[in-house]
Amino acid sequence: YYMYLMPLLCFILPSVIPVYCWNETWSNAYFVPTVLRYVFTLNITWLVNSAAYVFGNKLYDRLVLLSMVIGLHKRYTKKEEEKEIIDK
Repeated sequence: YYMYLMPLLCFILPSVIPVYCWNETWSNAYFVPTVLRYVFTLNITWLVNSAAYVFGNKLYDRLVLLSMVIGLHKRYTKKEEEKEIIDK
């Protein structure tokens, strides 16, 4: 239901309510409560990661990159095995 509810609750409803309840213009009703909130939320989300990197006191482990490579390798080999099964 996410693909139906997200546009409704994130973009349509916050735009329609100010127009009908407070007689706002459609452009103000779309850009202020909808787009501004969405951009603000994205920036705060990215700020958490950046602030943790800049102000954090824990050093990053270099093995994290290695574990990502291993995970991608497992994913790739799994797809190759599935292709072989399908081809048979």
